[in-house]
Amino acid sequence: MRIHRPSVLVLLALLAVIICWFHFQRQSAGLLAQIHEGMTQLQVEGLIGPPKLKLSHQEGEEWHYSSLRFPDMSVYFDTNAVVRHLAYK
Repeated sequence: MRIHRPSVLVLLALLAVIICWFHFQRQSAGLLAQIHEGMTQLQVEGLIGPPKLKLSHQEGEEWHYSSLRFPDMSVYFDTNAVVRHLAYK
């Protein structure tokens, strides 16, 4: 049985996509591990970028992140714009 070149190219392209996806997952896990209680909103935004959704309420703000690069995550800030809690979904 003979393997056709297009089949090999498709398999190599698929392998490259999978490797890139794992690389970005490892890289994003390292960035998320750096977020901790006590960081400011500016520090969080500088590290992982702006959130998809910002909600304000009496206790502070909630920032919600969701993308292929990061897992679904919420960062909760107190009224002084300091991280008080992280939640992964």
